[in-house]
Amino acid sequence: MSGSVTGTSWILVLGSFLAVTGLVVALWSRVILRSVWQPITNAEPSPAVIVYGPFKLMRHPIYFARLSFFTGVMCMTNTHLLPLAIGYFLVLSCRARAEERLLCKANKDYSIYLFKMRRVPRLFFIKGPSS
Repeated sequence: MSGSVTGTSWILVLGSFLAVTGLVVALWSRVILRSVWQPITNAEPSPAVIVYGPFKLMRHPIYFARLSFFTGVMCMTNTHLLPLAIGYFLVLSCRARAEERLLCKANKDYSIYLFKMRRVPRLFFIKGPSS
């Protein structure tokens, strides 16, 4: 049946969507961060805490993007390895927690941002409380 998504092709469509979403969110996040971005090993006070764009929707959009891209590629290539995405999610969650601790030490404004965004998950698009 032409034009319909059947059989295993739905997983390819899903994988493509996740991979492209990951790339778009990663690029969007990097453009928003611009000169404020720094490797986590160099966590130093930054001139500003970014609270708009993808950072208004989630606390760690680049980690979300990496997970989305990884999961998408797994869907498109090795669906039997898809459970590795769960492990990757756990790794990224631990990294996000560690990064938050370092950034709180380096920048008091980041602690305020975390408090305001406490109900916004680290890795997923869910609108938090407005304040």
